[in-house]
Amino acid sequence: MNKIDFELNLPKPYISYSQMNTYLWDPQEYYQQYYLGKDFMEEMRREHPDRWEKIKLGAIFQDAWYDPRINWRKKLKADGFTSDKERIIETALAHPKMIRFPTSVCEKMYTMNYRGVPILIKPDGWKLQDKFLIENKFGSPRGQENVDEDIQISFYCLGIKLQWGFIPDRIVLQSVNDRTGRVDPIETKRTEADLRHVGDLIIQVARGISARIFEK
Repeated sequence: MNKIDFELNLPKPYISYSQMNTYLWDPQEYYQQYYLGKDFMEEMRREHPDRWEKIKLGAIFQDAWYDPRINWRKKLKADGFTSDKERIIETALAHPKMIRFPTSVCEKMYTMNYRGVPILIKPDGWKLQDKFLIENKFGSPRGQENVDEDIQISFYCLGIKLQWGFIPDRIVLQSVNDRTGRVDPIETKRTEADLRHVGDLIIQVARGISARIFEK
């Protein structure tokens, strides 16, 4: 695998999925967040409250999913959510299809190197001994095609391949409906071609950032 042919110059010591996705969506937004320190969540709360609510509620659900010690009901009240949102999360956590992992294998960060570009992954759940990767999506229901094309999962699978030398045997995206609490675990696979694609995106983003290309 060839190393990069440009001088790497990043604002952080790694590229994460969220950084890559932000840059590909809008390089100027990336610049404002990672160079100027813009609080995009606070701006979203002011200008797009519906979107802010979905993201914030998803984060609270994730806390409740991976660590039962977290008082997620208290977090809901602190952010002004109603009892209806509490019911939705309760329904999801108790749903018969919900897959839970031990806290010790959730939300862990791993760093690795792709062609000279340091990357960071933080899967929702990764059981190394079972080669089992799980990712939660709290929001609108996901379909099989959407899950099969999910770039975040491909990014994490690339990191796992770099670190441990294999693609996970089992990959599940848990689609959690943010209106009903219904849970649909959707199995998916990744191939070497999927990993090459996301690897190309990583290089494209690293090259653009290093060259200071931030036009909207």
